[in-house]
Amino acid sequence: SLDNNAAFIRSDVDFHRVLAEIPGNPIFMAIHVALLDWLIAARPTVTDQALHEHNNVSYQQHIAIVDAIRRHDPDEADRALQSHLNSVSATWHAFGQTTNKKK
Repeated sequence: SLDNNAAFIRSDVDFHRVLAEIPGNPIFMAIHVALLDWLIAARPTVTDQALHEHNNVSYQQHIAIVDAIRRHDPDEADRALQSHLNSVSATWHAFGQTTNKKK
C-alpha cells in the first residue's frame, strides 16, 4: 500500500525476493538475504510526502518490470530493472543530501 509505508516496505522486499528467485540461482537469493536488513536500515528519513512520491515511482517501475517479464521480453525487463535501480540510487542520494543539510 502506498499509504502505509510499513506495508509498502514488506511488499517491496517480497517483490525483490521474487525477482531474485526467478533465475533459480541460489547466489541471487544469498545476496538478497545478505543485503536485506542493511537496505531497510539504510532508507533515509524523509517527509511523508517525499516518501509517498518515491514509493509511487518505485511501484510504477515495478509494474514495468513485471510487464516485461510477462511479455517474455528480457531486454525490456533489463532496461526496466536498470531504470529502477538507477532511479532508487539517485533518489536515495538526493534524500541523503537533504538529510545531511538538515544536520
